Amino acid sequence: MSNAQLSFESGEHLDVRTFAVHEAISASFQIDIVAMGADDVDLEKLSGRPASFTLSGIGGKRTWTGVCARITQTSVEPDGLSTYAVKIAPQFWMLNHRRNHRAFQHSSVPDIVEKILNEWQVPFEMKVDGAAHGKREFCVQYGETDHDFVRRLLVDAGISFHFSTPEGSNETKMIITDTPTSAEPRSKPLPFMRSPSMGEKSEHVTEMSLQQMVKPGKAVVRDFDFRRPSFQLAGSHGGGSNALMEDYFYVPGATNVKGDGAVDNTPHADKEGAYRHNEKEATARAQRHTEALKAASWRASFNTSAINVAAGDVISISGHPHPSVKNGKKLLVTSSFITGEINEDWNAGADAVSAEAPYRPMLTTSSPTDPHRSEEDGPFKAVTKADKPRIQGLQSATVVGPKGEEIHVDEFGRVKIQFPWDREAKGDEKGSCWVRVAQQWAGPGYGMITMPRVGQEVLVGFLEGDPDLPMIVGRMFDTTSPVPYPMPENKTRTTLKSSSKNGGNEITFEDKADGELFYLAATKDFHKIVKKDELEETKGNRHVTVEGDLILSAKGNVIIQAGKELVVKGGPKVQINPPGQISQADKPKELSGQQGGAKPPPKEEAPKAAPPKQEAPKPKEQPAKPAPAQQPSGKSQAAQQNERLFKMNPGGPTGKFQQVAAARKAHAEKYQELAKQIGEKHNIPPAMALAWMNRESAFGEFLDSRGYSKFDGQGFGLFQVDKRYHTPRGGPADWNHIDQAMGIYKDYVSQIKSKNPGWTEEEYMAAGLVAFNAGPGNARTRPSSPAAWAQLDSGTAHIADPKGDYSRDVWSEAQWYAKNLKW
Repeated sequence: MSNAQLSFESGEHLDVRTFAVHEAISASFQIDIVAMGADDVDLEKLSGRPASFTLSGIGGKRTWTGVCARITQTSVEPDGLSTYAVKIAPQFWMLNHRRNHRAFQHSSVPDIVEKILNEWQVPFEMKVDGAAHGKREFCVQYGETDHDFVRRLLVDAGISFHFSTPEGSNETKMIITDTPTSAEPRSKPLPFMRSPSMGEKSEHVTEMSLQQMVKPGKAVVRDFDFRRPSFQLAGSHGGGSNALMEDYFYVPGATNVKGDGAVDNTPHADKEGAYRHNEKEATARAQRHTEALKAASWRASFNTSAINVAAGDVISISGHPHPSVKNGKKLLVTSSFITGEINEDWNAGADAVSAEAPYRPMLTTSSPTDPHRSEEDGPFKAVTKADKPRIQGLQSATVVGPKGEEIHVDEFGRVKIQFPWDREAKGDEKGSCWVRVAQQWAGPGYGMITMPRVGQEVLVGFLEGDPDLPMIVGRMFDTTSPVPYPMPENKTRTTLKSSSKNGGNEITFEDKADGELFYLAATKDFHKIVKKDELEETKGNRHVTVEGDLILSAKGNVIIQAGKELVVKGGPKVQINPPGQISQADKPKELSGQQGGAKPPPKEEAPKAAPPKQEAPKPKEQPAKPAPAQQPSGKSQAAQQNERLFKMNPGGPTGKFQQVAAARKAHAEKYQELAKQIGEKHNIPPAMALAWMNRESAFGEFLDSRGYSKFDGQGFGLFQVDKRYHTPRGGPADWNHIDQAMGIYKDYVSQIKSKNPGWTEEEYMAAGLVAFNAGPGNARTRPSSPAAWAQLDSGTAHIADPKGDYSRDVWSEAQWYAKNLKW
């Protein structure tokens, strides 16, 4: 029939036998070929090098150029020929092979994408309205491949891409556009044929199906603006007959883009651009989302004889009776395929959406690896909200600033930082965006403030784990910024010590037994204001030494009273009421620069009488805590809960399971108090909580530094909450994580109870463990006997029983901990 040709840069010749071409908007094309050739083909010379594939058939000739992504010699024939499986992908696919950590600043999405594609020398054409995509202050690629990072940014910005080889060209280009439906449509409609004849050679469409899906008609995007904390920043778009059908998103930082000019008097903050959170950007994001929903709500699928119908094409179909496609209505092809075997008929088809309205790529909210994933996701992986990396926990960073500047801040007390992973940063003020600093107390014009200084190490958290939204939450000493006093010699000291070129100021509390001390030091001036009365009482001796003048001034009386001797001594003379002006030393500086609610102190009149002596108030006596209630049986609550474990016999290789429990007895004892708290809060045997932690994470030994499994990186925390199905919360061993895991478990138990009434509570507990490990669909058999329990465990993870033994292992280990630990 038609021909297919495979070409390599090296000139190697392979004869095509079968092929399958798959294309989709916002995805790399993929061509899988089976070919024959000499049995000594140099695979290394072909892999990763330029390659092309050409088809000639109904509709003309099509060529795809890219790289040989993979080549496999699958079989060797006696006649010296071998069979090879070849995969061809675009040059853009190569971006899968660089994973990076880098920060882009003051750049729009098209700017960032263009920079990365140029680095890889990917042929592309940018058809994007630059004015519609504002510059972002800070955009981080955190551990993503260049391919995934570029694809995520484009989809998030409502920009799609596809691949096309212009007529007369031998180069396939990546076409990047935010208006794909405005592309030049195909010159002639494709006729629809219900039953084309076997030998039909014309271009046509057949076997067409139309699908309408329910989607929300409205989207609302919400953000927070720290410059306007009480303002509800939101944008919405769309509507619909059902007001309940709405997608509502809170996306911190999503609306922060560079504006035309500063609207506040904040020149330091706006030095590199006036970035503001604005409602227009929120509305634009909401509009892009509703346009994506509308485009995804209707789909046409069809087969075609034309090989030149490709993803990204705008076509029309004639002869079909349905009003959604007749009368020349335009369609945008979103995915296409061509499969065939040489000397046999080929199959081709496509999916399309309406091109009568704007098209946006869909940013889904569910994971594409979800087992319940809909067929609507198509043959290519969808970009999901979960694809954006999240930084679990905190990171260390260094404060940076201009050369020679010790403290570099803006009007909001924000600083610049540099992360250890950012190898492109140069250690100057361009290391990051302005980063907010959490203080111990912050009110309108009052609070506590200590500014991190250039070169200091800080602890950085991220809003919702978003790498684009860093926030300083703590400070740390290191070798370049050592502790104020040597440790551990001065471990009893609590210090607030500042630093300046002359030394700095200090408040220190020394709490060493019998050496307690309150130390206060001012390097230069000390300005103290008491707005009303001041009472000072010294129960020992008091010594005041002034190297300059001592001036005491009172508008009222001055009373000096001595219980014994009063000594007044002056150098050459002592004067009482001397005539003329008394010379005075310079007055120390007063604190200036009050802001917000802090006002200069008003002038106070002298008190009319000396303040009465006041005794410090004595603390109220606290009532004695009641002794913990004794359980009626004389056993602790934990021991009583553990007795439930012995109402059932798990059977199986119990000895093997309990050897595992015994090997980690010391670890279990460390977590025993936590297990009791879990048992009390969530009504499960504490010994089961211990065994469960051991089975899932070996009491944390199997976790990496982020709290994820060292083995597959999917499970999180002591109880291994799977990030593929749940968004992990909290830290790996805190109550947020524990409550989430117990909530998942109890939800499964509730489902099992509704489907299987009449089981005992312990049987539900065992089935809940099975569901936690393998899903509620596996928890079908009632574990009323050891044999039935083994059937229930079938399909779960295993240690000794290849068919599965998860819940029996946890139960057996729990029985051992119940017997061998003190409860």
